[in-house]
Amino acid sequence: MYQLMSQLAIDQTRAAGKREQLLKLLREVGQRKFVATLEAAVANYQGEFCPTIGIIRNYLPSKHSADERSWWRDPNCGKCHGTGWHYVADPEANKLYHREDCRAVRRCTNPDCLHREGVPKHG
Repeated sequence: MYQLMSQLAIDQTRAAGKREQLLKLLREVGQRKFVATLEAAVANYQGEFCPTIGIIRNYLPSKHSADERSWWRDPNCGKCHGTGWHYVADPEANKLYHREDCRAVRRCTNPDCLHREGVPKHG
């Protein structure tokens, strides 16, 4: 939102609504695509005022543009938030470094996170 406000004029009476719409978009597509979308909108939009959410959505990276994977991770996963990785305690590093706060990353194993195209969800 701040990047949009610094680059494009936003009607202050609509700022709260714009914030809500952007938050909804963030939850829908995940942080990586959200940031890429906003950067593309700021760099390429030719208008004087901040574009509508519909125009911003036009800057979403194409599903198959640079990413030909046949799977995707859920950006709303409570474990990894769509990254595919989550932090866990690392007892070996804690022992080695005489600490108690060392962490490592592990692949997300949440069965509702990984989605494959054409494969129906279990259950």
